[in-house]
Amino acid sequence: PSSSGRMSTGGGAAKGGGGFVSGCIECGCISYSSVWWNAFGIQICDACKRDAKLIAKSAAKTAYLLTDKDLSRLGTLSKTNPQHKAWKPMQLYLQSQEE
Repeated sequence: PSSSGRMSTGGGAAKGGGGFVSGCIECGCISYSSVWWNAFGIQICDACKRDAKLIAKSAAKTAYLLTDKDLSRLGTLSKTNPQHKAWKPMQLYLQSQEE
Protein backbone atom coordinates (compact mmCIF):
# COMPACT_ATOMS: atom_id res chain seq x y z
CA PRO A 1 0.00 0.00 0.00
CA SER A 2 1.01 3.55 -0.46
CA SER A 3 1.79 5.93 2.39
CA SER A 4 -1.85 7.01 2.43
CA GLY A 5 -2.90 3.44 3.25
CA ARG A 6 -4.65 3.03 -0.07
CA MET A 7 -3.95 0.24 -2.53
CA SER A 8 -1.88 1.01 -5.59
CA THR A 9 -3.57 1.05 -8.97
CA GLY A 10 -2.57 -2.29 -10.41
CA GLY A 11 -4.23 -4.70 -12.76
CA GLY A 12 -3.88 -2.52 -15.84
CA ALA A 13 -6.76 -0.22 -15.01
CA ALA A 14 -6.86 2.94 -17.04
CA LYS A 15 -6.06 6.19 -15.31
CA GLY A 16 -7.84 9.41 -15.98
CA GLY A 17 -6.38 12.89 -15.69
CA GLY A 18 -4.81 13.87 -12.39
CA GLY A 19 -3.74 10.31 -11.54
CA PHE A 20 -7.17 9.14 -10.42
CA VAL A 21 -8.37 5.66 -11.31
CA SER A 22 -11.28 5.85 -13.70
CA GLY A 23 -12.80 2.54 -12.63
CA CYS A 24 -12.13 -0.74 -10.88
CA ILE A 25 -8.44 -1.14 -9.93
CA GLU A 26 -8.54 -4.83 -10.83
CA CYS A 27 -10.43 -5.11 -14.11
CA GLY A 28 -10.94 -1.49 -15.22
CA CYS A 29 -14.75 -1.76 -15.10
CA ILE A 30 -16.24 1.74 -14.99
CA SER A 31 -18.57 0.94 -12.08
CA TYR A 32 -17.29 0.39 -8.56
CA SER A 33 -18.60 -0.08 -5.03
CA SER A 34 -19.14 3.25 -3.30
CA VAL A 35 -19.22 1.39 0.05
CA TRP A 36 -15.68 0.10 -0.47
CA TRP A 37 -14.54 3.48 -1.80
CA ASN A 38 -15.82 5.19 1.35
CA ALA A 39 -14.44 2.50 3.68
CA PHE A 40 -11.07 1.67 2.10
CA GLY A 41 -10.45 4.37 -0.47
CA ILE A 42 -10.26 1.94 -3.38
CA GLN A 43 -12.33 1.68 -6.50
CA ILE A 44 -13.27 -1.96 -6.96
CA CYS A 45 -16.28 -3.43 -8.73
CA ASP A 46 -18.72 -5.86 -7.14
CA ALA A 47 -17.29 -8.81 -9.11
CA CYS A 48 -13.66 -8.13 -8.10
CA LYS A 49 -14.41 -7.40 -4.46
CA ARG A 50 -15.54 -11.01 -4.08
CA ASP A 51 -11.86 -11.99 -4.40
CA ALA A 52 -10.66 -9.40 -1.86
CA LYS A 53 -10.12 -10.77 1.61
CA LEU A 54 -11.53 -9.04 4.69
CA ILE A 55 -10.17 -9.75 8.15
CA ALA A 56 -11.77 -9.09 11.52
CA LYS A 57 -10.11 -6.68 13.94
CA SER A 58 -9.16 -9.35 16.48
CA ALA A 59 -7.68 -11.61 13.78
CA ALA A 60 -5.74 -8.68 12.29
CA LYS A 61 -4.27 -7.77 15.65
CA THR A 62 -3.18 -11.37 16.24
CA ALA A 63 -1.94 -12.23 12.74
CA TYR A 64 -0.08 -8.97 12.02
CA LEU A 65 0.73 -7.86 15.59
CA LEU A 66 -1.09 -4.57 15.03
CA THR A 67 -2.21 -2.18 17.74
CA ASP A 68 -5.46 -0.24 17.85
CA LYS A 69 -3.44 2.82 16.79
CA ASP A 70 -2.12 0.96 13.73
CA LEU A 71 -5.63 -0.14 12.79
CA SER A 72 -7.05 3.35 13.26
CA ARG A 73 -5.08 4.44 10.19
CA LEU A 74 -6.83 1.86 8.00
CA GLY A 75 -10.28 1.87 6.49
CA THR A 76 -12.91 -0.38 7.99
CA LEU A 77 -16.33 -1.82 7.30
CA SER A 78 -18.76 -2.41 10.17
CA LYS A 79 -20.93 -5.51 9.99
CA THR A 80 -23.46 -6.93 12.41
CA ASN A 81 -21.78 -9.34 14.79
CA PRO A 82 -22.74 -12.88 13.68
CA GLN A 83 -22.35 -14.23 17.23
CA HIS A 84 -24.98 -11.95 18.72
CA LYS A 85 -26.76 -9.03 17.07
CA ALA A 86 -26.82 -6.97 20.29
CA TRP A 87 -23.02 -7.07 20.61
CA LYS A 88 -20.75 -4.43 19.16
CA PRO A 89 -20.50 -4.66 15.34
CA MET A 90 -17.51 -6.43 13.82
CA GLN A 91 -14.83 -4.20 12.33
CA LEU A 92 -13.53 -5.68 9.08
CA TYR A 93 -10.30 -4.58 7.42
CA LEU A 94 -9.02 -5.14 3.90
CA GLN A 95 -6.26 -7.71 4.34
CA SER A 96 -4.14 -6.32 1.51
CA GLN A 97 -3.90 -2.97 3.36
CA GLU A 98 -2.53 -4.70 6.46
CA GLU A 99 0.20 -6.72 4.81
